[in-house]
Amino acid sequence: MSFLRVATGNPVVFTLTPPECYMEIRYGYGTSGNRVTGPVRVGDPLTLIIYMRSKYDGFDIVVNDCFAHNGAHKKIQLIDEYGCPVDDKLISRFRGSWSETGVYETQVFAYMKTFRFTGSPALYIECDVRMCHGRCPSQPCHWRNVKNVKKRSIEATTQPTTLPTNTAPLSENVNLFQALRVLQEGESEEERNVTLTRYEMDPNSVCLKTGWFSALLALGGGAMCLLGGALLATCTRMRRVAIDKVLASSQFNGYMNHKGSIN
Repeated sequence: MSFLRVATGNPVVFTLTPPECYMEIRYGYGTSGNRVTGPVRVGDPLTLIIYMRSKYDGFDIVVNDCFAHNGAHKKIQLIDEYGCPVDDKLISRFRGSWSETGVYETQVFAYMKTFRFTGSPALYIECDVRMCHGRCPSQPCHWRNVKNVKKRSIEATTQPTTLPTNTAPLSENVNLFQALRVLQEGESEEERNVTLTRYEMDPNSVCLKTGWFSALLALGGGAMCLLGGALLATCTRMRRVAIDKVLASSQFNGYMNHKGSIN
């Protein structure tokens, strides 16, 4: 009689591909507006949308720690660690909707009015997003707690995929951001081409590292000093030769012009 030994110390774990997650900003209050692709103005209504898509069902998403900054030292917090707005005059609480037909997609979105930092048209919106298999840990301002949460229907394009039963719990944190260019009232787009502009390089130009440039500059300076010294020495020598010639000529003329008498 033979026995089959099974190693039970290493459990089999199915790996699961995390959902897609990305951020968009659209014009107006609502998810159906056009996507922002150009400059906006102070006071324009916008909607910040975060999408999560997966071929598997049963994923949840929470958004927290959203900040606005200008890409430098100016920074303010919009959403705190609990998913709640710090100042509802700048951004609303996140709402959401989801679909379960064909594509498992969740949208969470918040409304905001465009603002800008003093002296800078650059505005970056950055959020931390957590995707969970199953329900994410509860937080005071979870988007599912809002009354107008609704289920969307999307036309079936692929056959829904059932999640494997032995899949290990999955949680992944991602950081998403979007960049905006904000113009003041009455400011034209041409006046702010300096910021958030792609600079095109001249194909005939040459870029040098600072070290190489300094070395070339020092070498050129040394060559100029040597050339100057050589020219100075040559001029001095030519001057001395000219003086010697003048002195010799004057002495010769003195001897020739002297009139003496011999008794």
